[in-house]
Amino acid sequence: MLSCLLAVAVLQIADASVSEDTRASLQQNKKAFRALRITSEFETKVIRKDPAMGGAYFPNIFVPGRGVRAAMDETPQRRWVEDYCRDATRFRLDLEFTAPKGRGFEATSHEVRLFDGKFSWIYYPQKRRATCSSGKTITMEPNMDYYGDVVGYPGLFEKGSRTVGGDIEENYDLADLDFAEYREVGVERVAGERCVVIERPGLDKIWLAVEKDCPVVRREWHWLPGGPLKRRIVVDRFRPSPNGMWLPEAGSMEVFPRSPSDGKPVGTLSYKLLDARIDQGGRFLEPDFPVGTLIHELDTGGRYLFGREQEQIDESVVQALKIGPAFQPQPWWRRPYPLIITTAILLGVSLAVLLTLKSRG
Repeated sequence: MLSCLLAVAVLQIADASVSEDTRASLQQNKKAFRALRITSEFETKVIRKDPAMGGAYFPNIFVPGRGVRAAMDETPQRRWVEDYCRDATRFRLDLEFTAPKGRGFEATSHEVRLFDGKFSWIYYPQKRRATCSSGKTITMEPNMDYYGDVVGYPGLFEKGSRTVGGDIEENYDLADLDFAEYREVGVERVAGERCVVIERPGLDKIWLAVEKDCPVVRREWHWLPGGPLKRRIVVDRFRPSPNGMWLPEAGSMEVFPRSPSDGKPVGTLSYKLLDARIDQGGRFLEPDFPVGTLIHELDTGGRYLFGREQEQIDESVVQALKIGPAFQPQPWWRRPYPLIITTAILLGVSLAVLLTLKSRG
């Protein structure tokens, strides 16, 4: 906190380049954030459609048998949970989408992407299947990390993010910005936090909470340098993590169109932090699929059952795993409703018998 406060003291004298103290805080925050396993929930709200970009603003979600376009047109409100952890060489992303059904939400897709330092895995819990290949390819990069964009330390690509996308070759990571292009331009109070403001004019403007070691309170990123606003990230409140970093607990991400640049968003992503913990020993970064999960080795074409590698696989077992239901229903005698009905019938019969005996007595 002292480093950010010193930066503010210098800034109150005159506009200046980004101070070494602010840079040090951003580097420290990145190191702390990368040590955490983060579980967060996002929910979309589509305000208006943009025919030029279609579904590119928001995460794709499949409607079974209908595809991505149907998902965008028919389920403008949907949720997903990101459970993400990484270290210097490994990562794991557990991603589950849900969409409205009736008065609630139901799961529509669920996958786990894991690189354990040697092998790449994609696990589909609903199908009880996984693929495995040696090494890491571009297809095994984390395909979602919106919370990383909120915090400012994305894990999608080494120098990219979902906010930047493929539009421009600019770095979004707070610890690796081209600080020669940025200036500390003022001190403002935002969402109850005293913030130092750093800016790259026409592209990126960031409000950092000086009394919490410089986490992002607000950030505005443009489509191109000098172009229209693309995203505005706002943090409503913070909470401390197990290693002392202040994390956004809830807030929103407004998404704006490239054209027309009328200042009105096409939609918003609201988010909340569900959990933050330190993955002691990297256990979360190792395959831990249920025993019996069907593994398809892409390098060799071989197949085996996870945890039962020495067993020979019968083709009927493979077919059963492929076409079997994702979740086996409970036997009827274990379900609560038959038990409740049976109990009610027995109580009713017992009461009738007692009344009959009493009337005869």
